[in-house]
Amino acid sequence: MIRREWLGPLLLCTVCLALHFALPGETAMADGSTTSDSALKLWYTQPAPWDGTVPPKYDQWVHALPLGNGRLGAMVFGGIQRECVQLNEDSLWTGAPEDPDRPDAFEHLPEIRRLLLEGKNPEAEALVNQHFTCRGAGSGTGSGAKVDYGSYQTFGELTLDMDHPGPPRIALTQWRRESVDDTENRPEVQPDFDASAWDEVTLPTDVDIVYGEHAVAANAVAVFRTEFGLTRAQLQAGIGMLHLGRIDDHGWVYVNGAEVGRTEDWARTHSFDVSEHLREGRNVLAVIVQNIGGPGGLSAGATLSGTVDGYRRDLDLGTAIATVTYVADGVRYTREAFISAPDQAMVMRITADQSRKVSFAASLSRVECASVTADGDDGLVMRGQVDDGKG
Repeated sequence: MIRREWLGPLLLCTVCLALHFALPGETAMADGSTTSDSALKLWYTQPAPWDGTVPPKYDQWVHALPLGNGRLGAMVFGGIQRECVQLNEDSLWTGAPEDPDRPDAFEHLPEIRRLLLEGKNPEAEALVNQHFTCRGAGSGTGSGAKVDYGSYQTFGELTLDMDHPGPPRIALTQWRRESVDDTENRPEVQPDFDASAWDEVTLPTDVDIVYGEHAVAANAVAVFRTEFGLTRAQLQAGIGMLHLGRIDDHGWVYVNGAEVGRTEDWARTHSFDVSEHLREGRNVLAVIVQNIGGPGGLSAGATLSGTVDGYRRDLDLGTAIATVTYVADGVRYTREAFISAPDQAMVMRITADQSRKVSFAASLSRVECASVTADGDDGLVMRGQVDDGKG
């Protein structure tokens, strides 16, 4: 029996962190740019959405910037106070050797051909499914991780918690909900509407869509409202980005009675710049949710966040370098990452334009089949063995 195993030294060899401390009077990449003159860049002015779940949810993962060399891979999220790098290594598969062949499959081929020529496609398909598919569990109907067939597994997550002030963040967890007849001209979205008699709903920030008793039924509409206060200091700190989780199926989003956006893709998260609609004191956020079919509702994970000066993340398609740069507490920080094919390593360089300002805590994690231990004062080792499908 062959069981696949990976060891921490592989990860230690593939992920390297290099720190650069600027000397007094020296500027380390003060403009936040790379040395490349390539015009082929994917660039963004805010981090990829990530609610801290590991592994990252798919609808958040797709916003990260990809790096790779054909064997090693990484998705860089570009967080400010907390960076997530999802790691991949191409040999990490579950499963074990199996014998799925059907030696007698050829004996049924003439009959399958005859049925097809006679236009009896359903009968031919039934024979194909019976005699031309693999023996045993096969791919587990698309869930092959726990059977012999196996499936590819992500390596884990590298998380960097930066030791500097981050942008302000407010979690919006306490809501009220009420079913309504339609989506048009709803008075319930106005800030002076009295929703005190509505059902109370708690939407924690660490779960997905809350269905259950507060779900929105098929072909139905509901309004979700929450109130929050803001201080002048919070507004001056730049708070103004609204982040919502998935809305199943369609959503209309209002801040203090003004529509700030609509959503139609139930499979992704959403962000809106609502800074011009926020005010000191009481604020009201309302979301109309229309469900087309099946269970629907409003996802947890709604937050308001501030910004930092000069934020930018980009992927240079000419150099394959992912760069994140921003100013926090008067210091410009820059993180650059790439994956080398000759050295089979991922390298990240972290710089600051002031002396003794680069400080962070690094951690490795994987949701199953692994453990992480310290390797001296400056190393981490991840060891594990993935499922062989034998139970």
